[in-house]
Parts: sequence; C-alpha cells; structure tokens
Amino acid sequence: MAEGVHPGRQRRGTQKCWSLLVRLKVFNTEQMNQAVFAFRRYEDASLRYTGLESHQGLAHYGLYDTVVAKD
Repeated sequence: MAEGVHPGRQRRGTQKCWSLLVRLKVFNTEQMNQAVFAFRRYEDASLRYTGLESHQGLAHYGLYDTVVAKD
C-alpha cells in the first residue's frame, strides 16, 4: 500500500516491526550505540564546518538505547 494513501498506517507498521526487532535483541546494542555516537559527532563537525550549530547548548547525546554526556 502506498504511503501517500495511508501515511499513518505505514509508520505504525514500521514502528511495530522495529519494536519487535529491538525486543528480540536482533541488534548488538554496543555496536549500535557506537555507530550512533560516531554519526552524531561526524554530523556535528560537518555542520560546524559550514557555520551551523545544530543544537546550541547540547550537553548530552541520545544514542541507540542510552544517553551520554557530550564532552
């Protein structure tokens, strides 16, 4: 079914599937946290290079299943 026809239905289905995969521990949480952290650092550095500050005053990063201090 095309998302344009029933946009909410597609999102709910995707969220249910994602939640099931997380509950079944399909993903290695340590690697997922490292990957999200690396992406956030790369994204922030890229934005700063262009003169943008994505989240001024950000003190913590939300990762896959945890939160860590930025510095």
